[in-house]
Amino acid sequence: MMRLFLLTILCLSTILTSCGNKQLTQEELSDKLSKDWCDCVKKQSEGKTTEEILQISVNCIASVMLGYTQDKQLYDNMRMLIAAKGYDDTLSDYEKERLFGKELGRHLMGNAIDNCVVYRQALLEFKKYYIEKAKQDAGLEDIIEINEFINNMQAQLDELDMSQVNNLQTREQISNYYTMLGLLYEYTGKYTIAVKQYDKAILIDPESVAVDFKKLLVDYDNK
Repeated sequence: MMRLFLLTILCLSTILTSCGNKQLTQEELSDKLSKDWCDCVKKQSEGKTTEEILQISVNCIASVMLGYTQDKQLYDNMRMLIAAKGYDDTLSDYEKERLFGKELGRHLMGNAIDNCVVYRQALLEFKKYYIEKAKQDAGLEDIIEINEFINNMQAQLDELDMSQVNNLQTREQISNYYTMLGLLYEYTGKYTIAVKQYDKAILIDPESVAVDFKKLLVDYDNK
């Protein structure tokens, strides 16, 4: 879900246009995008299931960004911000806008969890579901089997030499395995070790959903 979320940001970053006559800083632009997106999610989420809300959160990115396209000033504003970033001159305009869009996407995700309550609650519910699904998919029925499964999975992953793994899909799958380990460690109450697994997942794939799961655990689950 996180990957689809960021992909939408990247695809739409090239058509981003402006919000009035005021020249915005990157932080102001990011904050506006985050607020407009959260307002869209809240408006459309009433009476919806967790799964529906998470899909709405993706759809709202497209909806909000497309709502900006009629304002030429914001596009000019964005181009000014991109020029100030000092990206490599060998990159095309599209590649520079893609990098900038990725930065906006990361800022949006950080704000989404911290400032958009409806999204945070949906993601917490999704994580609980994900933990149960991980348990069921592994065929685990009690804590002894869970721990045996965790230990075996951990041993296999720790034997991998990631410097030798260059295939993108393989790296993403390994990142998913570390994310699953983190969820199972959470399930058994080993929160510190869970965070370490999320960190490994993120190191392999910076756009992994482990980013959100770690933030939820560290900043919200135990508060």
